[in-house]
This record gives sequence, C-alpha cells and structure tokens, in this order.
Amino acid sequence: MMTNPYTLSAESDITVKNKFLTFIAVALIVVTSGSVLFGKLLYSDFIMVLFAVAVVFYFPKRIEPRQFLILMMVMIVILANMLMYRTNIGGYAGLILKIMAVFMVLNRLDLRQAAKSYQWLILALAVLGMPFYLLGALDAALVRELIPPTSVWGGAYRITPFHVYGLWNMSRNQGIFWEPGAYQVFLNLGIFLTLFMN
Repeated sequence: MMTNPYTLSAESDITVKNKFLTFIAVALIVVTSGSVLFGKLLYSDFIMVLFAVAVVFYFPKRIEPRQFLILMMVMIVILANMLMYRTNIGGYAGLILKIMAVFMVLNRLDLRQAAKSYQWLILALAVLGMPFYLLGALDAALVRELIPPTSVWGGAYRITPFHVYGLWNMSRNQGIFWEPGAYQVFLNLGIFLTLFMN
C-alpha cells in the first residue's frame, strides 16, 4: 500500500470489488454502444440508467484531479461543438452523460474483473443470439412473417431480445447491434481478452 504524500496516511483502495455491480456496469456500457434496442430505440432511458450506476460507482469516493481535468476538457469540446452547430442537442446530452458515466466507471473498476465480466457477457450474447441468427438464415420468410419491422433512427429492423435482423437481409449475423461490423468489434475484443488475459 502506498502512502499519500499529503497526509502521510495509507492510500485506500478505491476500486469497486462487487462482481455483480461490475457486470451490470460493463453490460450497460456494451448495450448502449451500438445495440439497436438499448443503444438506439431506448437510448435515453438506458443512458440514464448507466449514469445512475456510474454515480453509485464513483461517489462518495475521492476524485482524481488529473483524470477529472481530462474529462472536463472532453466535455468542453463536445459542448462547444453542440453550441456551434445546434443540431441533435438530445444526442449530445446523451453523449455527454455516457462519456461522464464511462469515466466514472473506469476510474473505479477492477479491470481484471471487468474483463471477465465482458468475456461472459459477449459469450452469453453470442450463444443466445445464435438460434435467432440460424432461424433467419434458414427460413427468412418465417422471420418476416413473425417479427414485424420497427423503425429506429431512420432505419428499420426486426428486433428480438437477443438478435436484430435487418429489414430484408436475414443472413448477416449482427447480434443485438445495428450492423455486423459493430458486433464484430465486440466479438474481437472478447477473443482478444480471452487469449491475453487468461
């Protein structure tokens, strides 16, 4: 344990050790980062939930001044952009809340526990989404008949709890995300963590 040079007392460990809370925070960060249902259709609701979880993580712990200054600089750039262009103010507010929430969570997470939580989350999403993907790939007409399209941010998707289909193309595996490339990023990170963290 290191001593705090300003008080000459032992510096306390400020990481959150609760595995369930860590899993919830990681899951909220992932599903608000490109999933159709939670990151687009219910974006405002889930950003607020993520921010509330982040507040539980962050306070009443001590604030790291250098990291807080970095956060404030990023917020100033986003706010300046919002004020200059004045478009999609709700989107900017959500982005600001999300960046603040991720900042607060990352300052308190036990990164090894977060990596394990992430691996389990991605594995669960992949396993739970596979039957839906196979159904769409093998019988697209049945999917079109059973699952009505939902309009989301100028696009249309067929949404199930663990898989999202494009409007007409059912053969692309995009998991819960808005397109296969977004899903691939999360899968690749899961594979990387599995190979190099264990």
